[in-house]
Amino acid sequence: MLLLKHLGLNKSQIAARLGIERQAFSKALITTPIRLNLAKFAFKNFSG
Repeated sequence: MLLLKHLGLNKSQIAARLGIERQAFSKALITTPIRLNLAKFAFKNFSG
């Protein structure tokens, strides 16, 4: 999920790809552990 968001997809597009409702995606994003959210910043720094 975080990778798709990092690639620029919006919540509706990600939810459609995962076969879930947008609201379910939003809830999953909120409950994602902080260490995974921090990992996206590390990924961004390494890819850029």
